[in-house]
Amino acid sequence: MREQAEIEAELAPALRRSGLFCMGWFIMADAPFAGRAAVLVGNRAEAGGHGMWPAFAASSEYGDGLPDPLNRWTQRIVRPIAEAANSVALYPFGETVWPFQRYAAAATGMRASPLGILIHPEYGLWHAFRAVLVMSGPVRLAARAQAVHPCDGCADKPCLSACPVSAVGIGGFDVGACRGHLASGNEPDCMALGCLARAACPVGVAYPPDQIRFHMAQIGVGQG
Repeated sequence: MREQAEIEAELAPALRRSGLFCMGWFIMADAPFAGRAAVLVGNRAEAGGHGMWPAFAASSEYGDGLPDPLNRWTQRIVRPIAEAANSVALYPFGETVWPFQRYAAAATGMRASPLGILIHPEYGLWHAFRAVLVMSGPVRLAARAQAVHPCDGCADKPCLSACPVSAVGIGGFDVGACRGHLASGNEPDCMALGCLARAACPVGVAYPPDQIRFHMAQIGVGQG
């Protein structure tokens, strides 16, 4: 039986070259992979222009004008890494809809923010899930520390008052109000600025402006 740390050490260099990293491990509950160990692969915002965005922005997929550039880039980067690790790669896009929010919660212990996005104690709302690698052989998983939920200790909760159409509230996220404002063209132009409620969260480092604009343009395509 292999150790989690041993596999991570092998995966880390190849993932890091494209600004990706192992976010956490869990045991799959879904057929046909039930009972197998899996690792969640994602990206996070990083200061100084590092991370996933520069690697993707320099890729052939970014400027080729074809649909789903980030999804195609993700598959190209992750597929050989998964094969080298003798694992199967699952993605949060494609014909099979895998429950990535549930996988991420199991792998990291993260809980949802008022925006509905899982919030990380260090990266805040500025992270994304790119793939899950399901291992073919047994893996001994290390104990995971209890995750801290940043919203519990946030007294001001600025995300609740930052949205121009009050789409974010204690009762949850009003998707219709958000999409209606984005489609209206009214100021503030959240399609250009990004989600103001997300930006108001005091946890983590935000994506750079060009990355924010790219993701906003992909709304409805599933590449945020």
